[in-house]
Formats: sequence, C-alpha cells, structure tokens
Amino acid sequence: MDKEKELVKNTAIITFGKICTQLVSFLLLPLYTAVLSTAEYGTVDLVITYSTLLLPFVTLALEQALFRFLIDVRDDKDKESSYISTTVFTSLLFTCIVFTILFLIYCITNNELFLYFGLVLVGSVMSAVSLQISRGLGDNVGYTLGSTVSAIVQILCNVLFLTIFKLGAPGMMLASFIGSILCGVVLFIRCNFKSYIYLSHIDKNAFHELARYSIPLIPNQLSWWALNASDKVIVQFVLGVAGNGLVAVANKFSGVYIQFSNIFNISWTESVALHINDDGAEQFISNTINLVFRLFLCACCGIIVCMPFAFPIMINEQYNEAYGLIPIFMLASLFNVVVSLYGVIYVAYKKTVEIAKTAIYAAMLNMVSHLVLIRFVGIYAAALSTMIGYGGMAIYRYFHSRKYITIKFDNITLFISVIMVTLSLSSYYSGAKTVQILAFLIIVILCFALNKDMIKKIYNIMQKRFGKVE
Repeated sequence: MDKEKELVKNTAIITFGKICTQLVSFLLLPLYTAVLSTAEYGTVDLVITYSTLLLPFVTLALEQALFRFLIDVRDDKDKESSYISTTVFTSLLFTCIVFTILFLIYCITNNELFLYFGLVLVGSVMSAVSLQISRGLGDNVGYTLGSTVSAIVQILCNVLFLTIFKLGAPGMMLASFIGSILCGVVLFIRCNFKSYIYLSHIDKNAFHELARYSIPLIPNQLSWWALNASDKVIVQFVLGVAGNGLVAVANKFSGVYIQFSNIFNISWTESVALHINDDGAEQFISNTINLVFRLFLCACCGIIVCMPFAFPIMINEQYNEAYGLIPIFMLASLFNVVVSLYGVIYVAYKKTVEIAKTAIYAAMLNMVSHLVLIRFVGIYAAALSTMIGYGGMAIYRYFHSRKYITIKFDNITLFISVIMVTLSLSSYYSGAKTVQILAFLIIVILCFALNKDMIKKIYNIMQKRFGKVE
C-alpha cells in the first residue's frame, strides 16, 4: 500500500468513529448552556484544564514516547511488552500517589472539587495510556473504538446527570470520569493488554529510553497547556469564573474544528514516522501539508461565515458576550493546524527537545501578550493572545523545520487565504445580514476553486467505482 493510500485509510478509520460523536457533543451545546450558568460551565472547564496541566507530570509523558517506540518494534513482542509494562506501572504508581494527595485534601477541606478533580485525572491517565498503546500497536480501529465509546458514554451520562438527576457541574465531571474509564476497559479487552503487561517485564533500560524521549515533552505539553488553557486561568483571576465560562463556550466551536485536525494528525504522525526515510518522502509531506492546509482554511472561513446564523440558535443568550471571540479563536486554531502539520517532522526524527523549545517560545509569547492585553481589551485578550501564540509558533516551525526537511506553501494558496480570512472577518463583525450572506456565497465559491483538483480526483474515483458496479 503506498503512502497516500495508507494515510487516507488510517484517517478514514479514525474519522468514522470521531465525526458522529463530535457532532452529537457539539449539538448538545444548547443543553449545556441552558442548564449551566456561566460560572458552573467555567468551573467544569477549569477542572478539566487543571487535569490537563497535571497529566504529563503524573505519566512523565511516557505514553507519548510509548507510541513512538512501539512503531519501531511492532515485530518484537518482548520489546513491546517491556515498553508497555514499564509505562503502565510507572503511570499507575504516580497516579495513585497524586490521587491519594487530592483525596486527603478533600477530606481536610471538604471541598468536593478536589475529589472530582482526582477522578477526572485518573480517568484521563487511563484513557491516555490505553489509547497510545492501541496506536503504537497499529490498531487504529481499536483507537477509534475506544475514543468513540468514551465520547458516547460521556454524552449519555451528561444528558442523564444534567436533565434527570440535576447534578449540575459535578455531573459533567463525573461523566468525564466514567467515559475515560470505559475507554480504557474497552481497549484492555480488545488489544489484549494482559498479554503485554507483566511486573517482571518492567525494564530499567526501557524506562531510560522512554524517559529520554518523553522528559522534553513535559515542558512541551506544559507549553501546549499554556497556549490552550492558561488564558482561562488568567481570565478566572482577573475577570472571574463567569468570564472563563464565556471563553469556554467561544472555544467550543474552534475546539470541534481542531478535533478534526487531531483526528488527521493521529494517522499523519504514524505515516510520516514510518516513511520519513523513504524515497520521495519530502514531496509526499509537502503535498500533504498543502492539501490539508487548503481544506482546513476553507473549513475555518466556512465556520466563521456561518456563525452569525448559527450562534443565536445554538447558544443561550446569557453567553452572548462570547460571540465576538469566536472568529479569533478560529484563526488561532488554523495556525494550530499548521503547527501540528509541521510538528510530525520533529516526531519522526525524534527531536523532542526541538518540539519543546518551539512550544515554550510560543507559550511565553501567549502568556506575555495576554497579561499585557487583558487590561486594555478585557476578555478579548484570551482569544488574541492564543492567536498570537499559535501564529508565532507556526512561523517559527515553518522556517526551523528546514533544518530537517524543506516544505513550502503554495504562493497562490497563501494569497487566496488572505482574501478569504479578510472577507470572513469583515462580514462577521459588520453585523449586516446582507453582507454576511454575500460573504458566505463568495467563500463557498473560493473553497471549490481552491480544492478543485482534489474534487476532480474524488469525482473520478467515484465515477470509476460506479462504472464497476454497473
């Protein structure tokens, strides 16, 4: 199977499981914003934010290293078992220690947030490690199944806990825990983890190999946390928890968008890691990056021009202040897509120190710009600083990655992208429905023009298959 077909197949498998659950979760946003106040929604988001912050410390980011190293030893069961056992038991030890500390704090303070925080963290660790084992073993169907089960269970529990039991914010955190745990259970059974996990297979040398790769990823993941989540913390302290609720809702749209980038990135990372030394690898990577950028550019501008019509239908009016933030977060997510596309080059060459450096620079840029801007533009500083951070990181990686492989963006694509982004933003903030409808039509035409070659290719493939059926 050639590189392109392999990439398409893996992406299709993962996308199939993700797209429906993401869509359902997104469509439940009206329920969440109707049932929860901005303060409650902000509280849930902060608990998940802090658990994301603590996750790389608890696991030492070993699960990230595990995926990369399992790719290289897929024909060696003993090495697979050594890497998996070492990662699982190390993560289990640190998780037990951290949860015990949080439980003791809960007993002393009687603040239930610490208990729910501990549960969400435990679920996140189990889910993260299980999913990376599945990916590393090459079981993308299993990865999709685990992710899908987690999402469906979380959605069902949210509906049940919010509408029937009226649990409010604690119900959403409990749903997150249950969904993550079931993800781990499903993958444990499907991938037959018990045949890989043995106390006797814990290996000091395997730990050192994994740790050398993973330790630089801790500051990298902290930097990603700073880019994605520190804005919420700053908003909480300066503007209050309700302000964080507004940021969380505004981020929901770009969050769904970036999930599709993450879906692609799962198979993209594996594909580049497997084929980085093949003949024609540079051309393959360059073509793919340009193709994917065009698709996500169109999706970004398409969402922006649709939002003036969708926002009043989907979001409760108490969250109306979030409306102006959405396009800025969308542009930040587009830069994030570029960052991820280039990031796999570093992963393929195992340059985790370089990954960490670029992420740290971007995180510093994000936090400094946020602290400077928040006094002048208030809640808009969260979106603007995120866009500045991802934009700076995208530009840096574009030039820095040339040390390993030279990838260039198509000049015509870049020119059209400027036109599309300018048109989308100007129509969005104009507030004039006629202008917004006209902008929507123009964006649709430009999207077809920008992706005409891919559309023709898909049409020809479908036509050939239809002919075969006849």
